[in-house]
Formats: sequence, C-alpha cells, structure tokens
Amino acid sequence: MKASFNGPSVTLARGDDGIRMIKSSGRPRADMTVTFRSIDAAFLVLSGRIGVAQAYAQHRFLLSGSIFDCMTLVHCVDVIEGYLFPRFIAGKILKRFPQKECSTVFVYCQALLGG
Repeated sequence: MKASFNGPSVTLARGDDGIRMIKSSGRPRADMTVTFRSIDAAFLVLSGRIGVAQAYAQHRFLLSGSIFDCMTLVHCVDVIEGYLFPRFIAGKILKRFPQKECSTVFVYCQALLGG
C-alpha cells in the first residue's frame, strides 16, 4: 500500500503466522498493490471520511493484482470499519453494516492492550 507514487508505503505479507509487516529497503514484488493518488486521498479513506467504494469510483487509488485479492481486501476493510467506527459514521461510508461477532469495546480493548 502506497500513499502517492513517491510517498510513504507499507508492505504486508500473509503467512502461516498471520499478517506481518515486511521491512525492506527495496520494493519487493507484490501480488496486489494499492496506490493512492495522493496523501490526501489516503487520509480520506483510512480515516473513514469516505468509503473504499466511493474512493474507487472517484479514482482516488489504483489497484493492481488479482481481482479476487482486491475484493477480499475491500471486504476486510468494510468489516474493520464496521468495528472501528460508530454506527452513525459507518452508516455513511458502508453499503451494508457487517454483522459483528464480538463487541466493539472488546475489539478496542484487544487493540489497546495488544491481546
């Protein structure tokens, strides 16, 4: 995931032990790349000001890679936004509110306490 073509980036890898961040000085070959057109566009999406579908419709980012992987990422982002944002915010950026399997308070506690 890159915020603009020359801006900051993060590389994640999925393995048997879960998702981990790859710290590499070079650019590793990725199966899927999300490149935001600007840092402002990345901020709007990642802060929940606009949804992924709206950002894609407005051409705020480019996707390269497998369509299946990209749709999986979009679904994951929708679920995460459903947990992180209150219903009145998530209702504005999500088409459907995902069904929660645990409480939002539990998710916040796990995130803050590192559990």
